[in-house]
Amino acid sequence: MTTFTRIFNLLTLLLIMTTGMWGQSAEKTLVKSFAVEKHQTVVIDTRAPVEIREWEGELLRVQMTISLQQGSEAVLKSLISAGRYNLVMQDGDNIRRISAPNLAREVQIGGKVLEDKVTLLIMSPRNITVTVVNQTAETISTGTSL
Repeated sequence: MTTFTRIFNLLTLLLIMTTGMWGQSAEKTLVKSFAVEKHQTVVIDTRAPVEIREWEGELLRVQMTISLQQGSEAVLKSLISAGRYNLVMQDGDNIRRISAPNLAREVQIGGKVLEDKVTLLIMSPRNITVTVVNQTAETISTGTSL
């Protein structure tokens, strides 16, 4: 076998391997906005990591980034359509609670447990207090926009 043939075979093999790796992960970003009133408290109740930033807008904006390590774009779209990543707001006395109840459910695909990574970026208007807790009521972080 010539050197050219060996190099060609090696490059072809590497190309096939990297193409297969690219097809096995998927990522999407979803955005949802919530109306809030000045001096109101918003509690974010999810198990996902959360980052809070202040912005000049009047709405509380939640940007959810979802990644599947072992899944396709079609699987991720199907999970989104089924409501796995829906955010729900519940009103209380001057407190609004935002949660993602379907994230707590275990999903299996082909007999394997789905491993999705979800992160949240909260864009909070001024004069809104945002507190982040997980479903076991352990405080992760608190951010206040004044």
